[in-house]
Amino acid sequence: MKKNMLTSVLLVAGSSRRFGSGNKLLQNWKGLPLCVHALNSLIESQSDNILIVTGYQHELVQTALITHCEPAFTTRRVRVVHNHAFNDGMGSSIAFGMHQVDQSTGAVLVCLGDMPNVSPEIIDALIATWQENPDFLAYVPTFADERGNPVLLSSELFDELGKLTGDRGAKDLLTKNQRRVLPVPFTTEAIRFDIDAQSDL
Repeated sequence: MKKNMLTSVLLVAGSSRRFGSGNKLLQNWKGLPLCVHALNSLIESQSDNILIVTGYQHELVQTALITHCEPAFTTRRVRVVHNHAFNDGMGSSIAFGMHQVDQSTGAVLVCLGDMPNVSPEIIDALIATWQENPDFLAYVPTFADERGNPVLLSSELFDELGKLTGDRGAKDLLTKNQRRVLPVPFTTEAIRFDIDAQSDL
């Protein structure tokens, strides 16, 4: 695998504690289960590989994704792995996913399954920024000077990503390496909008 290859890690492992009853990732959003929108955008993007990390109700989530995106699952480009320790938090799922990523890849794009408005164009813009400015550790989308998601992380951070625990994600890594984090400005709130509560639907 070449160093300019990118793997997108799609996190669909959470138990939707703040959402209330039901798994928010399976809720209807514009005619499709919420998590399907995130996967569709990755499939339509320039991501070389897509690694889906499931956890809570993994069989239901996996079935929903395969049902609506079946052609992609017939290729080697899309792969699903199950994090049995998903209750430990997002950090656990990122770390678990990193141990499944080919260590010869150049970067990962960490994507959240509850952000349905992140388009293929946003993903491709982040990938292009990384390819054109390869000396940074991380590439973070911003809207009105506020950081959002997904975040692109270079291979220099793979070891530390593989040691994450709890529910903090990669935020502490970005803070520690702030001088080598490149903000990528966008003119859309899509990089800030996620579904947390039923009212968000």
